Amino acid sequence: MMIVARDRGGGYGEAAAKALPHAVQVADRWHLMENASRAFLDAVRKSTRQIRTVIGATTIDPKLLTAAERLQYDGYLRREETNAAILALSKNGIPIKQIVRQTGHSR
Repeated sequence: MMIVARDRGGGYGEAAAKALPHAVQVADRWHLMENASRAFLDAVRKSTRQIRTVIGATTIDPKLLTAAERLQYDGYLRREETNAAILALSKNGIPIKQIVRQTGHSR
């Protein structure tokens, strides 16, 4: 039995089928690992807040973050601060139009 490891792209499948019509086609190791890694990281990214809550790590030590994580964390802090300010204005009865003018954020 002949086996061809290949990329999952359709063109590769067609070429392998024409060149070796009786061969079994399988995904190559690099692409399997790449896809599995991406899926894992996406799942972790989507669940980070819940994971931190469950393990009791709700505070983040910025000194332990990589440069990329630090940029993401800084953006997160800015968004949280902005959301808290807007929510406070709303709770104090400030009309939405005034909040928009005051903060510069859209409705």
